[in-house]
Amino acid sequence: VAFWPGYFSKLSAKLVAHHVHAASSVVWMILAMVQSKKFSNDPALAERDKSYTSLNFSTDRNYGGSSGFQPGSTYKIFTVMEWLKQGHGLGEMVDARQKDLDLSKFRNSCEGVGGGIWQTRNDGGDKGRIMTVADGIRTSMNHAFFAMAMQLDLCNIRKDAEAFGVHRADGNPLGSTPASVIGTNEVAPLSMVSMMAGVANMGLYCSPIAIDKITDFQGNEITPPKSSCNQALPKDVTLGLIAGLKGPIYGGTASASNPNDGIEHFGKTGSTDSYVNTWMLGASSKVATVVWVGNITGRVSLAGISINGIAASTIRHYIWKPIMLKADKMFGGKPFPAPDSKFLS
Repeated sequence: VAFWPGYFSKLSAKLVAHHVHAASSVVWMILAMVQSKKFSNDPALAERDKSYTSLNFSTDRNYGGSSGFQPGSTYKIFTVMEWLKQGHGLGEMVDARQKDLDLSKFRNSCEGVGGGIWQTRNDGGDKGRIMTVADGIRTSMNHAFFAMAMQLDLCNIRKDAEAFGVHRADGNPLGSTPASVIGTNEVAPLSMVSMMAGVANMGLYCSPIAIDKITDFQGNEITPPKSSCNQALPKDVTLGLIAGLKGPIYGGTASASNPNDGIEHFGKTGSTDSYVNTWMLGASSKVATVVWVGNITGRVSLAGISINGIAASTIRHYIWKPIMLKADKMFGGKPFPAPDSKFLS
């Protein structure tokens, strides 16, 4: 299924996944994988004409992709997962005020954390405030997530990401430093959309399948690759997570992506320093979509750049929304069940 062409002149990689119920199994199929640069396996052509590339920027390096992109605040989803798993709720108060952080106050049973003072800030220099975790998710306040992470084990946050198949696109292990809480591991869009598909599927993660059917030269069918599944997050915790991730779509940082078509969605935005990488992740109960917009060469800020009169840092919303409108029309979607009240308090 092809949806829309790329809008951003350098690269806007988009990925759509859909889950299919077959007997007792659940399989996530890739519906569309699109990027704005034209694709060619001819390196000479790619060298002559910079509008071509031989890389698939949605996938890992091992699958002909790049070394990945920092996911920014989309990675905060894993801190919320661990927060809820450890018995905390979305209504708890955290100190999101901007301040220097003592690294020794973090805990990491995998690799330790060391010490020193880390001078970090909220996005846009927001001084922050004491707020609920739900408000921290809705506004994506960095220090709300640092406050949560300091009460958790950074190693477990990494393990939550790994349980949903998230990994570095260059093949190296995920890092679990305090900075990784706000998304410093370079990952491929395919990893992030597969994770969102698993969340939409009540915490049941299934590896994505790109090949639907294979036939040989005589027309005989060959068994295609199969999806492998695991319950990456308990269902009750997943419902709490989904409740929290509705905040960005309904009145938060992702509200510009809201299709407003009667289908329920959840999602999370992400951006790195100076809007070098910008993301929009989201899903209905049927389809998950991720959009990444950025520059594939060098460290180029999208701030202050406009494309057809639209701020480049917001282009992700103008891509994600029409894709989901089309997907919702094709596949529909059901409301997500309400979580146990313990996750809301």
